[in-house]
Amino acid sequence: MRKGAIIVASGVVLVSAWLIVPRIRQSRRESAYLVALAPFQRDLPIGMTRDEVKKYLESSHVAHREDWDSEYGGPTYAVKVGEEPGTLVCSSRGVYIALEFDSANVLREVHIRKQIPGCL
Repeated sequence: MRKGAIIVASGVVLVSAWLIVPRIRQSRRESAYLVALAPFQRDLPIGMTRDEVKKYLESSHVAHREDWDSEYGGPTYAVKVGEEPGTLVCSSRGVYIALEFDSANVLREVHIRKQIPGCL
């Protein structure tokens, strides 16, 4: 009887760890993304021109790429800050700080964007 209780207790501990550990890891990743985002939000106030933002990125030696935001119809600079792990059916996805501009090339938003994963 005692052996059965030990096996059940061990199973409960393993299942609990299997459910909790991924959430802890995700929480740590999210915290790291917010830490990476903070300097951009501090140094790049909404309303800066696209040229001013580009000068900031280049003078700070920040690797970035230029995208086009189809949702808002404006240019976006994307700075990679991490990667979310994949699953059995989806590949990993990049996590970026998105610096979005309006049609007048004025910074309108600085936020975290997770790239859409490639799924089977």
